[in-house]
Amino acid sequence: MREMILNKIKFLISKSNLTYSRISCYRNISCQKMYCQKYNDKYTEIQKQHILDTINSDLSTLSRYDITKGRSKKIFQWINCNGPIKSISDVEIIDSFSEKHAQKLFDSIIQEKVKPVAIETNVLKNIKGRVLHPSLSDAVIQAAKSVLTVYINVNSASWTLIDKDRYEVLDWQYQGIEHPENKKFQLSDILEIVSLNLSRGK
Repeated sequence: MREMILNKIKFLISKSNLTYSRISCYRNISCQKMYCQKYNDKYTEIQKQHILDTINSDLSTLSRYDITKGRSKKIFQWINCNGPIKSISDVEIIDSFSEKHAQKLFDSIIQEKVKPVAIETNVLKNIKGRVLHPSLSDAVIQAAKSVLTVYINVNSASWTLIDKDRYEVLDWQYQGIEHPENKKFQLSDILEIVSLNLSRGK
């Protein structure tokens, strides 16, 4: 049914010398009616409104849910052409969406199944920089009486306090890091453990 309608649209467009690219902005009313009842039965009015609010919000908000970057961009291309989506049944008419894709997105929004937020690479670089390579002025370096060095990897952390003038080790500490249930800590977790132990003087 859907394929027949699209083929008919292509034929009419070719006859009127219009470009096929405008199909992405066409609202397929027949397909829309076919999907409306299905979603009316599955979702409440409050749930449907929540889905619409999320889809029409912004790209970063929508990308948190179960949808690929490509399909999220398709949604916002549709919105740019037609305005805000007024019915969740419109989503299946958008290019590259199927019933499966739409329902996965809707369910993830209703159930608040958001994607985990990964720590950005530049943030990790900043953390590493502060620990391993602190930016110190010449005045601070010259005035320093002692130097604290910290070494951290995924399995251990150690620190050494050195007298700058005498090149003498004043104190040091080593701690192995045990990962619960064979799970590896993130760098931010390791830093938190080390900072806590340093503050306790361990």
